[in-house]
Amino acid sequence: FSGFTGGLGKIIGPTGGYISGYLFIALICGYVNERFYNKRGIQILGMLISLIVCYVFGTLWFSYQQNMNVGKSLIVCVYPFVIGDICKIICAVIVGNILRKRINIRRNV
Repeated sequence: FSGFTGGLGKIIGPTGGYISGYLFIALICGYVNERFYNKRGIQILGMLISLIVCYVFGTLWFSYQQNMNVGKSLIVCVYPFVIGDICKIICAVIVGNILRKRINIRRNV
């Protein structure tokens, strides 16, 4: 976790909702990328959906923890990261597909 700290305090702290949201990112992205490994548009859509799910969990938990309304929480926790996260999604799809071809993963479809 950030600052090389961890433990229960981080998980139930203000950013704990984002940490739990990463589990959903892994599940959704893993499923979409396995099922639609040759369709970039669907991969990007799946990653965007998983990111939104993570944002929802994280923002609601942050709002609750900080006693802040959701609008202010979005300004603090989501808006500054949206463009960077979208760029990372696009890079992940491009690089992931290149790596998949290079390591020659065969799929039983």
